[in-house]
Amino acid sequence: MAETASSPTPSGATPTVGALRAAGLLCLAAVTLIVVFVRAPASLAAARPVGGTGTGFADQASLIRAVDGGFAGYWRSGRVALTPAFGDLAGYWSRYQAVKAVSAALLLAVLFALARMLWRAWCAELRPGRRGALAASGALTTGFGVFALLVLMATVQATAAPLSSLMSMVSTGATSGPVAVALGQARAGLSTEPDGAPAAPALRVLTDDFARYHYVLVLLASLLALSMFAAAVMTWRRRRRVSGPLDATARRTRRVLTWFSALALTLALAAVLLAAVNLSVATNPAPALLAFLQGSM
Repeated sequence: MAETASSPTPSGATPTVGALRAAGLLCLAAVTLIVVFVRAPASLAAARPVGGTGTGFADQASLIRAVDGGFAGYWRSGRVALTPAFGDLAGYWSRYQAVKAVSAALLLAVLFALARMLWRAWCAELRPGRRGALAASGALTTGFGVFALLVLMATVQATAAPLSSLMSMVSTGATSGPVAVALGQARAGLSTEPDGAPAAPALRVLTDDFARYHYVLVLLASLLALSMFAAAVMTWRRRRRVSGPLDATARRTRRVLTWFSALALTLALAAVLLAAVNLSVATNPAPALLAFLQGSM
């Protein structure tokens, strides 16, 4: 985005070969990172043994079965320390989410650069048809960027507290078998002691990890709120510094800066709300964990 009316490419100018090549490379990088995000985590996370093998899981159903078995075995053990099988699963899931987090962070950087390039080109373009295409591309890229930011936060959260993230795959609707017994006992323990420390060792571990899971999001949301408030102020100041005669390019530059200042402020306010909600859960995790294990979250 431009800081002054004179900084973009001259109005109506054809994009240079270098600019087109840069945009193409950024698009290629974004597609590549999306493929990496989808395909790479399972194979990279399984590089270390999981449940006695290094092959990972063939599909989501096999992972869910492993989580069910791991949780039921851990609950029956009556220990604080995770059983080897459940510990392997938690380690696998942390590595899996870490690969996704790195991919999402790189994708966010690429989309930021691409969106900046597209909106700068829109500010400088005079031809309505091309300007419409640039605006649509810029809006789509910006939207994907916001989505990549949310995915980044979720994957960092799951990396830091993999146990709670992994528990989201437990078959909470099971009515028979070891996992149903374990869930029933966990729910009973949380129901009888909703405000105090659960008596069962495994339940104490799950409750503490669930609190950590939400504290991580409190931290991430707080950092996002601060950075977005700062971005909103800086973008608005840049808008006020747009100099020169208010020709079409200058007006569009000011408009883009206004849009992004409003977007940053909206994200900041949403992040404040997200931090407040998660802080309330983190400080009293038992009721939320009970709802989580009942499948209502």
